[in-house]
Amino acid sequence: MTTLIVSGRVAEVLSSYVSDVFGVMGNGNVYFLDAAEQQGLRFSPVRHEGAAIAATDAYYRTSGRLAAGTTTRQAVEHALLRRTVPESCRHHG
Repeated sequence: MTTLIVSGRVAEVLSSYVSDVFGVMGNGNVYFLDAAEQQGLRFSPVRHEGAAIAATDAYYRTSGRLAAGTTTRQAVEHALLRRTVPESCRHHG
């Protein structure tokens, strides 16, 4: 039995829903991107964390299919979440 680290499990589950990932590779997501490649997900690098989220939005608007976006820093992810996810969808607590 193969033991998956958290990144591997996230990539495994995500591969059931998306085929493409947009983002900036860094020390915060390198294990996830390695696992995503092993799951057959296509990674498209972009130059800025904000561009990763914009690319996922554009991908959905043009293809009608979901994509994933990944960034390298938690603070940036939080800022992007606050700007891209409607207030009614956020969990408070």
